[in-house]
Amino acid sequence: LLFAGNTASNNVIGAEFIQVTGATITGNTFSNNSDTGLQIFDSSGITIGGALPGDANVFSDNGTGLYTDNVTGLSVQGNSFADNTIGAWLFDTDSAVLSGTIFTGNTVGVRLEASDNTRLDTVSITTPAGGTGLEIRAGSGGTIVKDITLSGGLIGVLLDGVGSSMQFEGNNSQFTGMDFYFILANNAMFG
Repeated sequence: LLFAGNTASNNVIGAEFIQVTGATITGNTFSNNSDTGLQIFDSSGITIGGALPGDANVFSDNGTGLYTDNVTGLSVQGNSFADNTIGAWLFDTDSAVLSGTIFTGNTVGVRLEASDNTRLDTVSITTPAGGTGLEIRAGSGGTIVKDITLSGGLIGVLLDGVGSSMQFEGNNSQFTGMDFYFILANNAMFG
């Protein structure tokens, strides 16, 4: 399935995929949707964006830019998430890869919940005052962070809940301008 070059704006939900196997979502704009720009349920082999010019999707001014639930084989590459309440919220989405993506002005940049072994590579997250860059919630173990840039907001990384854990790979990640770089709560682990 190829979903490309569309504009989904001013709806409750911009676009929704359920029980899809193998989809490429490129060059779309999801904006001003009161609930979610793009949501995906019970699916596998989903590529959102890509490395080529024109592959990027834009998620702006939505309640949540991207929401996934029970998704495997998710790749989110080279996209832009701006001014959403939550940029990307991955629930029950194991082994996802987020790379080369920019999050700006979202109250929460990325939220992981019940999502193991997520990898964030070369991701930039800038949050407004009071915001959180990366939330790793209960049941989200084995998160790998490489070459991430976090700036602004109240909290850089929030590890909260049993089974939430993360580790850094390499030494090129940067944290600037937030009130708290890390907050660990409720049996979270940092290594």
